[in-house]
This record gives sequence, structure tokens and C-alpha cells, in this order.
Amino acid sequence: MTVSDSNSRTNLALTAMIVVLAVIGLGGSAWGATPHPMSAGPYHENFSDIPNWTNSFAAGSGANRWASVPVNATGTIPDGVKTTVSTATFQTASTGGVQRGSSSSNPPGTIVLLATGTTDNTGALAIDLLLDFSTVNAGYLSFDWASVNNSAGNRKASLGVYWSTDGTTFTEIPAAAVLNVTNNAPTSGNVSVQLPSDLDNSNSPRLRFYISNGSGGTTGSRPRIAIDNLFVTTSGNRAIAARSNWGGMVSPSGIVAVTDGANQTFTFTPDAGYQVRNVRVDGVSQGALASYVFTNVAASHSLYVSFAGPEAGWWPMNQASGTSVPDSSTHGNDATAINGGTWAAGVDGNALSLAGGSSQYAVTGTDRPSLNATDEVTVAVWIRPNSAGTMPVIAKETFATPVRGYALELSSIPPFRPFFRLDNNTPGSGRLDAVKSYPRDGSWMHLAQLPQLVDRITDS
Repeated sequence: MTVSDSNSRTNLALTAMIVVLAVIGLGGSAWGATPHPMSAGPYHENFSDIPNWTNSFAAGSGANRWASVPVNATGTIPDGVKTTVSTATFQTASTGGVQRGSSSSNPPGTIVLLATGTTDNTGALAIDLLLDFSTVNAGYLSFDWASVNNSAGNRKASLGVYWSTDGTTFTEIPAAAVLNVTNNAPTSGNVSVQLPSDLDNSNSPRLRFYISNGSGGTTGSRPRIAIDNLFVTTSGNRAIAARSNWGGMVSPSGIVAVTDGANQTFTFTPDAGYQVRNVRVDGVSQGALASYVFTNVAASHSLYVSFAGPEAGWWPMNQASGTSVPDSSTHGNDATAINGGTWAAGVDGNALSLAGGSSQYAVTGTDRPSLNATDEVTVAVWIRPNSAGTMPVIAKETFATPVRGYALELSSIPPFRPFFRLDNNTPGSGRLDAVKSYPRDGSWMHLAQLPQLVDRITDS
């Protein structure tokens, strides 16, 4: 199918959602809690699958290393033992407890804790990370943290880390404490501490992340605290989490153990037709490199490589201001945000937030032949809808009747499923509906239409 018309244009996103356009291209458990075996390598969690984590950490990639903590009336806050809220159920908004980083304006790719209560040190809750140091000695713990504004007010919250080898007696790691964070005064930081030798060779230790409604402030709510990029290593080692998108290979990749003070080189090999677009180290852009060397490693790090290939259009939407929505592919299909829209935190970097009912969208403005679907088409996007509605997410089509083109859209009809269509909007005729409903609570979802689906539509 070929779509080309002087009256056509490419709509990238419409109404009532925060949306990240990840890539457009032509062509191409549930389980029980299980400690991470430290003898097999360092532990790392970036909470990228947090939208799929379920209550009691029963499912979701990586959730099985964590355990909820019930209410415990024994002790004195903040001793790491007394808790007033169970973390068996994920909460949202201003409800105290554990929250996903994909909901309630929390930073994506984080796990978030909130302790409430107007009187200082009367509310607390915790989550436990399960580890196994059998045959090895404990090394370092590191993680990033950030405050998250929670309604109005200036009251405070504190985050502490405690260890235990029996699940009953917990001892604080004072150097890991984040004390008296003020609501509506955004702040962030990194914790990196030596773990106690008491954990050496222990087969059932746990690290407890414990938040309490800390001391200070005079009015309103207390802040949430988000945790991300968490590492645990064995003695004498740090860890580097190396990963990439499709289109190439990072070597070595995965969670790489590095001896304290050593150097570690990573090389990047693009697939045929691809090239390195950007390298980010600890979230900071380094540009397009063929390799990267960590020298005299004294902390754990993250490395992410973006490869660029034959995409017809790729809109990261990583701007912080303005109306420009540049195309990062080689085709120059730049777009412009129309009728407003604001820049907000996305799954990876920023995102374009579009208000419902305001006809806000991003558009290339003129027909772009490079986006025509001449054979196969792949469309992928991250979305964060906060309501139901008929919402085109990505479209390349004419405005004339009959409609000619393709579109990935959201349906306003229960059960509220995304769908992909060719030329028209009739179910069963050029349209294929997804099996899963899209979220309507501000959670993130990744949508992808693959070439095989187009084959199914056209065959029908």
C-alpha cells in the first residue's frame, strides 16, 4: 500500500495523554520471592518494568527480589521495625504506601515510598530487598533518590536503609540515610555505602528501605521519595549496567562486575545499516562514540547506547521547552507542537504532555513521502493516558474522504483497547484491535504494531 497526497500530514499525538514517540520504522509471572544470588554477579534494578509489578511483588520483571512489609506496632519510629502501613498493595496519589513510578506523576522507572501524617515520626512503612551472600562477602550498596512533590505543604520525610540476617532484628546503615526531605522543595541525590561485614556469607539477608514522616515542617503534606538505579555488589567490586536499544551490540553487556580501581572498556558495534546515535553515562549524554572507558572505577554506573538505523521517523520528544519536535532519524521529518502542550518527565528523558479536549498535537505540516507504507510498517510509542477517549496516537493519512493512510489509535468504547488501522476505521475491515486495554489512570504503556499484524489485516 502506498499513501501519498498533497493534503496529507502526519499527526504524532492527539489529546488527553502524555506521550513519548519512541520509533516509527518501515520494514523490519507470576513467582515467589527469591533472593538474588550474589555469587552469580552484582544486583541491579532500574525499575523499568515497574508498571507491570503487581501487589505483594507477585509479578513483573525483577519484582521477585522484593518483599512487602506488614504493619508492625512494636517498636518506635524510625527504628526500621515499627510500621503503620502495609506495602502489600501498590497505592496512588497521596495515599501512603509503596507506589509505582508509572503512576500519580511519579518519575517513570522508579519505585516510590510515601509516609503520611501531620505529627512527626508517627507514620512509617518499608519494602525489603532479598539477597543471598552465600560463599561471598558483601560489598557496596548504591542508589539514586529524588523527592516527589505531594500536594501542598512543607512537611518532611526521611528514608533509611536497614539490614537484617534473620528478618526480625534490623540495624540501620547510618551513611545511607536521607534525612528530613521537604515537600515542594525538589531535591535528589545518590547514596553509595559499604555494606557491613555481618552480611558476609549469609544466605538470607535483606536490605530494608524504610520511610517515615520525619521531623520538621509546619503545614500540608509530606513528600514522596523515589528510588532508582539500585546496585548491590560483592566485596572489592563495583558494577556497571550496560544496555542499548535495538540496532547494535554493547560489549560487554548486562550487569558487569568491575574490581575497585580498575578500568573497564565498552565497545559499541552497530548492525548493518545502523550507527551509534548517542551514549549516556549515568544519564548524561556523551555523544556518538565507538567505545567508552570507565577509568579508576570507584562507584557503580549505568551506560546506555542508542543506535540509529533505517527508521522513517524517530521523535524522542526530549525537549524541555518550545514547540519544536525534531526527528532524530536521517529523514528530517521534524514536527511542531500545535495549540500548546507542555514538556514533562517521560519514560526515558522528557515527554510531550497534551491536555484533553484542547486539540493539542504535533504535526509535520506537509506530506512526508518517507513515511509512506510501501510494504511493511512498524509503529511503536510510549503513552500515558489519564482518561478514555478516541485518541489517534500516530497517524499518516489524508483528511479527504475516503481516509487513506495508517494510524495507531485508542478506542473510547469499552474495553478501551488500542487498535491499528489501514485506510478506514471499521472493525474487521482494515482494523486490528489489541487484546489488552490501555490504562486510564496515568500509568505508562508501550504500544507496538508489527509488520505481521499488517499482513493479517491485508489478508483479511
